[in-house]
Amino acid sequence: MKYSLIRYYYTQLWKVSSPDHNVATFFKPMFFEFPEDGETKNDIERNIMLGESLKLSPMINPENNANEEFYFPAGQWCNIFDGKCETGGTKVNLNTQRNHLNLHLRAGHIIPYQRAAMFNILKTYDLKDVHTDLYVNLDTEKKASGWIRFDDGESVPDLQNNMPSI
Repeated sequence: MKYSLIRYYYTQLWKVSSPDHNVATFFKPMFFEFPEDGETKNDIERNIMLGESLKLSPMINPENNANEEFYFPAGQWCNIFDGKCETGGTKVNLNTQRNHLNLHLRAGHIIPYQRAAMFNILKTYDLKDVHTDLYVNLDTEKKASGWIRFDDGESVPDLQNNMPSI
């Protein structure tokens, strides 16, 4: 899974390190993104954001091998692996079995995704031959946006012109 999302991770980490973006951290509690929603300050081990677009809902209690309850802020949140969407503003029971990952795309966001498992990718170098999909979750106004940082790992990037908005 990590190779499938590496372009997203790389873009978000680049934004954290860039003085042009007001981004403090990649792995953060959800209340960093939703400070006005008091519920995101509760149960912070279940309310994790990866960058600004993905919500991670990890298994916290290994003895409870079926379902756990997670909070989603307002908006539609769609699991990037199985496509199931949750309506925010409520707590939702999610499958927390060891073979199931709960990673939800925030409404109004676009992320890059490469199907690394399909091509048996085991090195980042091999991703150069795998096309990049865009996962889109429209907001209530039918809009979405995102960023992608392209880097071939070899050439020196043009920092001024190599961060297109999508």
